[in-house]
Amino acid sequence: MAGVHIAATSAGVEFASYDYNVSARVTVEPLELITEGTVVVDGKLLSETARALPNKISEVSFKTEDNYLHITCGSFHQQLLVMPEEDYPQLPQLPQVVGQVDAEVFSHSISQVSIAASRDETLPLLTGISLEIRPEKLCVLATDRYRMALKEIPWQATNPQINQDLVVKAKNIADAAKNIASSGSISLAVDGEDESSALVGLSAGGRLFTSQVNDGNYPDVRRIFPEPINIVAVVKVSDFVAAAKRVAIVSANLSNQQITLSFTQGTLEFRAGSGGENTATDAIPVQLNGADISVSFNSRMLIEGLSVVDEPYVRLSFKDETKPVIITGQKEETGDDSLDFQYLIMPIRTAI
Repeated sequence: MAGVHIAATSAGVEFASYDYNVSARVTVEPLELITEGTVVVDGKLLSETARALPNKISEVSFKTEDNYLHITCGSFHQQLLVMPEEDYPQLPQLPQVVGQVDAEVFSHSISQVSIAASRDETLPLLTGISLEIRPEKLCVLATDRYRMALKEIPWQATNPQINQDLVVKAKNIADAAKNIASSGSISLAVDGEDESSALVGLSAGGRLFTSQVNDGNYPDVRRIFPEPINIVAVVKVSDFVAAAKRVAIVSANLSNQQITLSFTQGTLEFRAGSGGENTATDAIPVQLNGADISVSFNSRMLIEGLSVVDEPYVRLSFKDETKPVIITGQKEETGDDSLDFQYLIMPIRTAI
């Protein structure tokens, strides 16, 4: 499983890796194909070699001889021991394509949502991103019980009746989406007939990725959206993030990394630390519609959510100080907010 499988055929040169959970394949057109063949070599060494090759040389040659793969690039020459090809497992096939989505939009959306996925491997389901596949849109969401990120993506479904939910490990799909982001259009493929072996696949531009789907049903996190909304605050994102980062410095080494936001008419005040400890305060302008409110959050989770908002202004929608705040972006200070991306974060010491 530490090997990379290289296959040179008339269809191109395919580099592939697989660990029984994730597979990745990239096919490139050779400048010259002398002989068809396959070989398996140490993937870590091959990857490090590829990054270290001289940029001024435009060609790399591969040749197998005497149980070695010989790699030549200009004056550089390397011999990598060939691994037993017969031990390499059969790569999974791409499941059935269920639709097309813009590669850049998909990659950006996954990066926005993945910040909210859990890092706790004792909760394997929450380390994944939930994909809700509908005829008119893709919904991707993640939660670690203390925050939730939701993004709706337009796409073209091949089946007008499709209605499928699945969970994919956040790291797997984030890495795949990042590597395929410049490919124009992505084909999304799903095989969900047998949950024990269900796959999700992405393919575009000669690149193909598959990942096993996580077992279990994702929690119904939409139920935590607070209703009704009684207080709305609008702040410039860049000012918000900069002030929060400055103030949060004093609490960076504390377990809860608490930062308190106090919203009054015209002013948002930041506070971190307390008596007998390091402290910091700052203030920025805010447009507040509703009563004054003071709420504490984990500063890292707050800043991470604000940092992936695309619009220049951010809207914070509150029911009260005990319920999660909904963070959305908006293009202008007095305009409507965009619901394409929503980030919920619980007040500190409260879990979803």
